[in-house]
Amino acid sequence: MYLFHNIVNSLIEVERGLTKIRLSGEDGTKYVLNRNVNALFHTCTELEIKITLKEAEKLHSGSEITTGDLREELVSNYIKTNTMTQSIAQNKVAVANYETILEIYASLGDRIYQAREMRFRMEGEKPSHEYNDTANLLAKEYENMNGETLSTKLIEEIYRDNEIPEIVRIGLMYFYLLRVQPLRSLNKLTINAFINLLFAKYMQNIPYSWSAEEFFGVNKSEIYKIIGKKEAEQEWLKLFINYLESKITDIASSITIANNGGSFAKNFLDLNKRQLRILKYLQTIPSIRREDFVEMTGVSAMTAYRDLNQLVEYKLLRVYGTGRGTKYMLASRLK
Repeated sequence: MYLFHNIVNSLIEVERGLTKIRLSGEDGTKYVLNRNVNALFHTCTELEIKITLKEAEKLHSGSEITTGDLREELVSNYIKTNTMTQSIAQNKVAVANYETILEIYASLGDRIYQAREMRFRMEGEKPSHEYNDTANLLAKEYENMNGETLSTKLIEEIYRDNEIPEIVRIGLMYFYLLRVQPLRSLNKLTINAFINLLFAKYMQNIPYSWSAEEFFGVNKSEIYKIIGKKEAEQEWLKLFINYLESKITDIASSITIANNGGSFAKNFLDLNKRQLRILKYLQTIPSIRREDFVEMTGVSAMTAYRDLNQLVEYKLLRVYGTGRGTKYMLASRLK
């Protein structure tokens, strides 16, 4: 498969960044926990459950959430499914295929749908919109095709070409599964969990820095535009790999900061709690405005300006736009 030059460059940067990430033991556990909490935060947000990152951390640690409807069951299932997929990823014998998709689906829909309802969609059957805002992404050319047949053929074709880099392979799988919408319901949650599984199983170190839920949450509008087009694989891969590159760069930079005894590390240690909080928050969203900082921290506009300006001076953030359109983003992230 031919890849555009900018995609190849991003792939090179991803590989270069991965060489800087060597985590194990307590450090590895910390980054995986942060990834899982961020993924849970974005999942709850997509289900229209108002939650903070701190609340998501408590929820991940075992606290319960009350919504008064089946969403609380779905969130509980999501957390258990995440544990299940990590176990599958660590099993060297287990193979990730269309049966794995169905296994994830059954776990997510447990006690929400009857077992006979949790299946691949049939020819001409539209996927349910319930807890699935990607139902409209079903491409017209796939509407009258069986979801199981499509998923099986898709996986076989993508893995037939041994020259495709694994990251590209997984990216294409993500793209086509969203267009195929293979299941009767819960496609978005199931597909995201399956993509996380593929990264955990086949791509060393990437699971520390990336989750499909966060990628979708941050890039939702752009994803809808791309998936709705025909022959948009290259455009999709550009978005997919660029975001992956930015996340890997972020985590590599944080490791450098932690291990660096120079002035840059000292600057990082000089930051106040508000600044540390906003740096963590910017791991999950592309950018913030000064007004967002004021709302999150409760400080004055002038204090927010000083805090953000210091982060820019320390080269931890960069600023773009002017006037009311001014935004701040992580310095390591692509614009």
